Amino acid sequence: PLRTYDLKQLLSMSVQGLGGFIASAAGSFIAGHICGLGDRHKSNIMVYDNRALFQLDFHHIFGIKASGVDAPPIAVPLEMKELLKKRQAWDSFRHQCAHAFLVLRRSMGTIMQLSRLLFAGIVPDTRIEEHLMFAFMSSKTEAEALMEIYRQIDFAASALKVTKHIKDYAHTKKMQKTETRR
Repeated sequence: PLRTYDLKQLLSMSVQGLGGFIASAAGSFIAGHICGLGDRHKSNIMVYDNRALFQLDFHHIFGIKASGVDAPPIAVPLEMKELLKKRQAWDSFRHQCAHAFLVLRRSMGTIMQLSRLLFAGIVPDTRIEEHLMFAFMSSKTEAEALMEIYRQIDFAASALKVTKHIKDYAHTKKMQKTETRR
């Protein structure tokens, strides 16, 4: 999990390695946003082989919130933002997120049909449709939606994400308590 991964490794990655990490992170965070994943914290994000970031735990999907405080839909760790800035790669990450969002948004109808099929009997069709229309910002023009996704990415990594810090802290304490009992 990301809670045990040393993000400082981003500083020593090759340009090609960092590019792959950024691409997987952008895809992962945007896919998580589109799917409406809740309960995002450092134990629900994984880094594989120092090059691929992906989401774990899909219990809270299509905007179904975890109880209590929840992180923003795009939950980029502040440390990751700071390290990407040091590598002068934050803008690349933001642009790849935006590109991924636009590619998926242009396939909204197909994604909605697939989601209804894949989650039939698990999540009501109306919940899926309402969430996807919201996540894709279907009432906005493409340019407006793009501006909003940039805003959400920047907000997600802001120092004022108190909810994410509370969620990470509470989950870490819960994990420590569980490990102590073993």
